Amino acid sequence: MKNRLLTFAAIAFLGTASSVAQAMPVNVAQLYGTASATSTYSIHAPSRAIDGNEATTWVTNGGSPLRINLGQIFEVSKISLLRELPDGQYSGDQIPYAIYSSLDGNNWDLISSGTFINDVDDRDDYLFSSGLSMQYFKYQATGPSAWVGLAEVQIFAEQSTTASVPEPGALALIGLALGGLGLTRRRKS
Repeated sequence: MKNRLLTFAAIAFLGTASSVAQAMPVNVAQLYGTASATSTYSIHAPSRAIDGNEATTWVTNGGSPLRINLGQIFEVSKISLLRELPDGQYSGDQIPYAIYSSLDGNNWDLISSGTFINDVDDRDDYLFSSGLSMQYFKYQATGPSAWVGLAEVQIFAEQSTTASVPEPGALALIGLALGGLGLTRRRKS
């Protein structure tokens, strides 16, 4: 009888687990984003910059900015830009750029700037320890180079996931089972 009560208590404890949210960074640009640009070269559509495939690229001739709408406001912890050009095209060209964030898509705040050099697969990472609130992202070439492109834009933000954790009621069930065990022991005595 004791073993049955203990087994019941263990099953009751495990069976009353609930879900608790835990945060983990995910690439929200790929999951929720839509990319746009005012001009695109050939088949190199803006959506290629957020498709999760570093072998595809967004390319424009004329410096059109790339805009990404994340669909809602996120607290961004990291932005990663990957520049990749094949076959030595425009070797040595330097492409200065600036990146911006916005909450409404109209008012832009400068996040940072950098320079990509053609012929070099280059990744620039920007980290935000306190989080950067944004819904919109913009990449804009700021130099004279005609050809601009990106292989990937990754925007990482914390997203809730669930993990099982016992509910407080489970402890009450264990207490009842242990109390029942005590009553069984008294009856035998």
